[in-house]
Amino acid sequence: MRKTLLFTIAIMLSGHINSAQAQSVLASVEDIKSSESCFAHERKTYDGFIAFTFKQMKSSFGRKASRLTIDILKNKVSNERYQQWKEAYDCQLFSYLVDGTLVDGLYLNNTNVAVKDNTLKPLVIYNRGGNGSFGRLPILSMLGNAPIVDAGYVMLASQYRAKDEFGGSDLNDVLHLVTIGKELSNTDATDVHMVGVSRGGMMTYMAARQLKTLKTITAWAGPTNLEDFLSYRPEMERVYQGRIPNYSEQKTTELTKRSVMKWSKELSPNLPILILHGDADKAVDVIHATELAKQLEANNQPHKLLVYKGDNHGLRKNRKQAYMEIVNWMKKHK
Repeated sequence: MRKTLLFTIAIMLSGHINSAQAQSVLASVEDIKSSESCFAHERKTYDGFIAFTFKQMKSSFGRKASRLTIDILKNKVSNERYQQWKEAYDCQLFSYLVDGTLVDGLYLNNTNVAVKDNTLKPLVIYNRGGNGSFGRLPILSMLGNAPIVDAGYVMLASQYRAKDEFGGSDLNDVLHLVTIGKELSNTDATDVHMVGVSRGGMMTYMAARQLKTLKTITAWAGPTNLEDFLSYRPEMERVYQGRIPNYSEQKTTELTKRSVMKWSKELSPNLPILILHGDADKAVDVIHATELAKQLEANNQPHKLLVYKGDNHGLRKNRKQAYMEIVNWMKKHK
């Protein structure tokens, strides 16, 4: 209780924290050790936010963001849009304790959206892609999930611990977000969903193997068989070797742990699974989605497979439709 009071006072006294953070529900959760608004510090102004975001995008996506410029970013995010975000969203950068390790996370809630006949909102855990610092979730990408929170959900996301084991002990970073989410005063602890993109899809399947109370999961371009994945992208061997403990000695065992195709029958039989994939995906071949869907069909697992013709890993051509499908899937199975 004393820690919570001191935490709240510190937030209220800080000149860099906006009013949204002072009211943030994160302050009441013991395992959250620090928190600040996405619109605090240099991000309080439009130009400061753009400059910060530019650095984040360059750092998170490396050569994939090589053509990004400040002007391109300003064309993508107008001052008007920034002001709308700042007014509508409680967006927080926070750190939380897992296994004695501090892990970074993000929180997003549209404070202008209320849930009818209920003061509590469903919770969505969002699992990012990438590994290590590559793919680390920028604020802009978190805000890109606005269609979900605009539909009345609260979202939490993990950046995964610095010692990323690609589905090893870092899985606890995802699982603990569910615990944290249930402690938030504005979420319904009985209505928890999970969405994962790319590597995050793998994390989502692994988390669902352990959590039997999830209402739905969505895997967006997620790998489902990591050993077979090597035949399509042999360069992933370097990621596996560099991140997965005991990989050289127990390659098959470790990849099996991370491959839902090897243990799909262990998922809760009533768990509704939405699978989204583009058939022009060059990062994770669409066969990962289609083969798993066949297996789920044989298992009588409730699921829906959507393959977007000609679309890529990020479903750029159908992103709006993809978010609509996710929201509809969660609302259908609440």
